[in-house]
Amino acid sequence: MATQAEISEIFPIMSSRFVPAKAEGVNATIQFNLSGDNGGLYWLKIADGTCEAGQGQAENPKMTLKAAA
Repeated sequence: MATQAEISEIFPIMSSRFVPAKAEGVNATIQFNLSGDNGGLYWLKIADGTCEAGQGQAENPKMTLKAAA
Protein backbone atom coordinates (compact mmCIF):
# COMPACT_ATOMS: atom_id res chain seq x y z
CA MET A 1 0.00 0.00 0.00
CA ALA A 2 1.24 3.48 -0.87
CA THR A 3 1.97 5.87 1.98
CA GLN A 4 0.35 9.30 2.29
CA ALA A 5 3.65 10.91 1.25
CA GLU A 6 3.93 8.70 -1.85
CA ILE A 7 0.38 9.52 -2.90
CA SER A 8 0.94 13.25 -2.36
CA GLU A 9 4.02 13.11 -4.63
CA ILE A 10 2.08 11.65 -7.57
CA PHE A 11 0.12 14.79 -8.44
CA PRO A 12 3.04 17.25 -8.78
CA ILE A 13 4.81 14.62 -10.90
CA MET A 14 1.75 14.35 -13.14
CA SER A 15 1.76 18.13 -13.51
CA SER A 16 5.48 18.24 -14.33
CA ARG A 17 5.04 15.64 -17.10
CA PHE A 18 2.17 17.53 -18.71
CA VAL A 19 2.50 17.98 -22.49
CA PRO A 20 0.62 21.15 -23.51
CA ALA A 21 0.40 20.16 -27.20
CA LYS A 22 -1.63 17.08 -26.25
CA ALA A 23 -4.16 19.13 -24.31
CA GLU A 24 -4.78 21.96 -26.74
CA GLY A 25 -8.17 23.52 -26.06
CA VAL A 26 -8.66 21.68 -22.77
CA ASN A 27 -9.92 23.72 -19.85
CA ALA A 28 -10.83 21.38 -17.01
CA THR A 29 -10.31 20.63 -13.35
CA ILE A 30 -10.20 16.99 -12.29
CA GLN A 31 -10.96 16.12 -8.68
CA PHE A 32 -9.44 12.94 -7.19
CA ASN A 33 -11.24 11.58 -4.11
CA LEU A 34 -9.06 8.81 -2.74
CA SER A 35 -10.54 6.70 0.05
CA GLY A 36 -8.81 4.55 2.63
CA ASP A 37 -6.22 5.08 5.34
CA ASN A 38 -3.83 7.04 3.11
CA GLY A 39 -6.46 8.67 0.92
CA GLY A 40 -7.29 12.31 0.53
CA LEU A 41 -8.52 14.95 -1.87
CA TYR A 42 -6.32 16.09 -4.76
CA TRP A 43 -6.90 17.95 -8.03
CA LEU A 44 -5.35 18.77 -11.38
CA LYS A 45 -6.29 21.94 -13.24
CA ILE A 46 -5.58 22.07 -16.96
CA ALA A 47 -6.04 25.44 -18.65
CA ASP A 48 -4.30 27.66 -21.18
CA GLY A 49 -1.55 25.12 -21.88
CA THR A 50 -0.65 24.62 -18.23
CA CYS A 51 -1.29 21.98 -15.58
CA GLU A 52 -1.39 22.77 -11.89
CA ALA A 53 -1.71 20.24 -9.06
CA GLY A 54 -3.09 20.74 -5.59
CA GLN A 55 -4.52 19.14 -2.51
CA GLY A 56 -8.03 19.58 -1.13
CA GLN A 57 -11.42 20.15 -2.70
CA ALA A 58 -11.30 21.72 -6.17
CA GLU A 59 -13.76 24.45 -7.04
CA ASN A 60 -16.23 23.31 -9.73
CA PRO A 61 -14.41 20.23 -11.09
CA LYS A 62 -15.49 18.96 -14.52
CA MET A 63 -14.78 15.39 -13.47
CA THR A 64 -14.43 13.58 -10.16
CA LEU A 65 -12.51 10.33 -9.97
CA LYS A 66 -13.18 8.18 -6.89
CA ALA A 67 -10.78 5.36 -6.06
CA ALA A 68 -9.17 3.57 -3.14
CA ALA A 69 -5.76 4.95 -2.26
